[in-house]
Amino acid sequence: MVLAHGYPGLEQKIDRLRRDLEKFLGSASDRYCIGYVEGFESYTTQFALRMIESGLYDHRRTHPAFGSLFKWHMLEEIEHRTVAFDLYRHLFGRGYWHRARMCWFTQGHMLRFQAECAALMLAVDIKRHGERCRIRTRRRLQLAIFPIGMRLRSMLPGYSPHKHHVPQSIANLSAHFTRLAENVR
Repeated sequence: MVLAHGYPGLEQKIDRLRRDLEKFLGSASDRYCIGYVEGFESYTTQFALRMIESGLYDHRRTHPAFGSLFKWHMLEEIEHRTVAFDLYRHLFGRGYWHRARMCWFTQGHMLRFQAECAALMLAVDIKRHGERCRIRTRRRLQLAIFPIGMRLRSMLPGYSPHKHHVPQSIANLSAHFTRLAENVR
């Protein structure tokens, strides 16, 4: 759907990411590949918790269908938060340095891809929809700082997704989506 909006150069960025991931899967060790996934998941768990708690998906200017889709997706990230971590530990033990290095690399790889795509899309959207799409300097700074704490936290020696506090509101939201799923026939 995003590509259908005609962002010049976006498909090439996605293809580059696809080639990177195919290269990892084709030539990197299992330890590297599972470390990559675990590094990704250790960030997305924290991101998902923060995004749901932020209320952004319920904001009056957020389309309800979009908000629901992303709340569901963030719940999915929270629900499987321990799988990659536990698999990495089971297969490769508790070695700290490799895991920390993989978190740093993976999260940087992911965040650079997102930033490049966002910059490309914003340039087009400003031309299409005007200044309301422009991200001001203060917000750019906030977006740059936002991931730092989560990245560092995921690299601490005692990090474990098992230690994340999942508020009751998240469990309630999960129950809400479960009820919706049970009613679809």
